[in-house]
Amino acid sequence: GARRRHPRYPWTQLRRLTASRRLPSAHACLGRNVTEPTAVDAVATRFWEDMLVLNPTTATMYGDHRFDGRLEDPSAAGRAEVRNLVDRAASEARAVPDPELNVEDRITRSMLEIAADLAAREEELGVYELRAVNHMDGPQQLLPQVLGWQAADTPEELDVLLARLNAYPKFMDSITEIAREGVASGLTVSRIVAQRTIEQMRGMLSVAPEASVVA
Repeated sequence: GARRRHPRYPWTQLRRLTASRRLPSAHACLGRNVTEPTAVDAVATRFWEDMLVLNPTTATMYGDHRFDGRLEDPSAAGRAEVRNLVDRAASEARAVPDPELNVEDRITRSMLEIAADLAAREEELGVYELRAVNHMDGPQQLLPQVLGWQAADTPEELDVLLARLNAYPKFMDSITEIAREGVASGLTVSRIVAQRTIEQMRGMLSVAPEASVVA
């Protein structure tokens, strides 16, 4: 199957952290009281749920198939939604009084603050323009990857997959616009990355439709 690529952001680690804190602890196994979810737990859980809505292929990768009919919105509006989400989550976590925070809460709050800072800095520096052309993990690889995570064994599942495939042209229109922005701003990938991306796409286009992984 397709190799899973993890998102480049701290919310991946937040998922692991919040998930691990819901597992039975040694205290529970010994019959002792288990700590109830804290206010910061609630912030992190809301953040993760909202992040999956904005990153549906990430949800699919993790086995959450509620959003299988959609793709991310890489446009300026979509990126603004992500920034607003992480900013809001970081602000909510900061609002929890320090005396109420245990060690895990402080780690979670720091991760949310890092996520907000990264989202703001990446937008400011135009990092999204560099991601538009990438032979290692570029948008041209999205469909082959997602087909390794998403089943289409029933008519209902096939309809959902077709909805996702039909969303791809709009997704790529946004990516194309971002690449043009990069050319206009002078922020582009190196020549070798661009060449390898072009070669990769030519190879993908050379495959007959009936032999494609999308077929």
